[in-house]
Amino acid sequence: MILDIDQYIKNRIDDFKTITTVEEVRSSIVKSNDMFRNISDIEEFLDSKEQTTDSEFRFLTEVNLEDASEELAELIIFYEESFGHNIIDELFITNEYGASIALGTGTSDYRQDDEEWWQLTKRDGMYIGKLEYNDNYEEFSIPFGMRIVDDEGNFVGVMRVALSLDDILSDLVDDHEILQQTGTRSVFLVDESGKILYPGTEQDSSIQKTIEYFPQISKNRDTFEIKNNLGEPILVSYSTSIGFEDFRGFGWTIIIEQAEHQLLDDFSEIRETVIIASVIGLISALIISILISRSITNPLSYLVDVARNIAQGNFDVKLQKHQISEIKTIEKSFEKMSVDLKNLVETEKELAETRAKVKNERFAAMGELSANVAHDLKNPLASIKSATNIIKQNSNNMDPKLKELVFPKMDRAISRITHQIDEVLNYVRITPINLIEVSIQKIITSSFESLSIPNNVEIVKPDIDFTVKCDVEKLEIVFINLILNAIQAFEEKQGRIKINLIDDKKQKTIEFENDGPAIPGDILQDIFKPLFTTKQKGTGLGLAISKNVIEQHGWQITVKNNPVTFSIIVPKHIQNS
Repeated sequence: MILDIDQYIKNRIDDFKTITTVEEVRSSIVKSNDMFRNISDIEEFLDSKEQTTDSEFRFLTEVNLEDASEELAELIIFYEESFGHNIIDELFITNEYGASIALGTGTSDYRQDDEEWWQLTKRDGMYIGKLEYNDNYEEFSIPFGMRIVDDEGNFVGVMRVALSLDDILSDLVDDHEILQQTGTRSVFLVDESGKILYPGTEQDSSIQKTIEYFPQISKNRDTFEIKNNLGEPILVSYSTSIGFEDFRGFGWTIIIEQAEHQLLDDFSEIRETVIIASVIGLISALIISILISRSITNPLSYLVDVARNIAQGNFDVKLQKHQISEIKTIEKSFEKMSVDLKNLVETEKELAETRAKVKNERFAAMGELSANVAHDLKNPLASIKSATNIIKQNSNNMDPKLKELVFPKMDRAISRITHQIDEVLNYVRITPINLIEVSIQKIITSSFESLSIPNNVEIVKPDIDFTVKCDVEKLEIVFINLILNAIQAFEEKQGRIKINLIDDKKQKTIEFENDGPAIPGDILQDIFKPLFTTKQKGTGLGLAISKNVIEQHGWQITVKNNPVTFSIIVPKHIQNS
């Protein structure tokens, strides 16, 4: 409230200053000054006119300038029409000699240069007086004086304005009425000494009673508590004027008294209003959020289902149409992705079929060739083996040392060639599997009995046993290949082969673990490929044959290092089917 008063007074001062720059006003003052310069004794002239001029009479005809007076009168009328009431009690202009030359409203003495306010205005450029009661106007007003200068900044005259206190307090009165409607509150406006300026009649204001607790007001704004005559607590809030922009204010203070119980009642009403508004807002927000959520989440959930179907290979999903442009964009992307994936899958399928066909044709040709070569080699090899046996039977006359040196070499060479021919035939000749339920321990035992285990190799067999449905002869070939692969890795060094059997809920696992050197990482993924070997001995088909046999059963074979372990994984759902 007090800030509004300061701002209102500052705005009125700015309005009044614009009057001093009006060309008609300035020209009238200059004209009056020129007239006075032709007077030989201005002091005598002013004294004589002061004595002969009635204060109710505007001006002497010889110095009255109608243009300026009309300009001021029009200004008064403009303010009255704009605000609906009189805001100016007094408005007149003097020339540089202090003679009143134009009157807009009110009364004025002819001579003003002997007044303190006029002298201060001429010196300082601006005069702001204190609130005073004028018997002529029968109300309080505040006088303002403003120096008038020409375009070069030379002093030419003074304007005096008396601003009505009723006009200054018009907004405060309206605010007070609003506060009275919302509860029992008392509003006071006091001056810098604590004397009441509002409310009250002119007679009350002329007495200017002092607020009893004014000494407790020490800050620009604060709140404290007092007791009324009944001993009830009264909350006092106040705010002191600090001016507005370059207007320093009058040091007035707005005081609002309110019963403490009324304040608590107001807080209760506000709290109830806020709670009701919050509940309504929360419910509205919840409903709106649910609607918005459904409008977004339902299409997104549908798109998730579409994506899941596409991931499962169903590329012919029909997409629904939605109103949300962003969802439409995603749907179009899904449609394009579905078509592209369908084409890609079909292309990959055709390519895989072509590759498989080429591979089968190539392996068929290679198998046929290998079978023919192996068959052609087995017949001469059988003859060589028979000849060797005949030579052994008729070697009684040979040197015993020569027999111990030659015959074992011949046997190992024949056995090596036979093994390699058998490996080739086992790889290229894929025969149907004959499944029977058999003990893994039984196959492990027969595999070791088919081999000659070197003295440098330790064998650790499993402690448990389980059965699987398999082709016994083919699985025995796999076990023999894995054992031989480990023995060859040891070379002449000491080594250990450990076989582990693991029976889980979903699968059975057969592990062939050895502590030989690790398989280099760059070739680990290639060891099951045909003809791939890192040894000088062998054909490179042992592990490839093993992989074919395991996959023919529907099982899986893997390999890892640290330690080197070949794992045969037997899914139980395949065993039960």
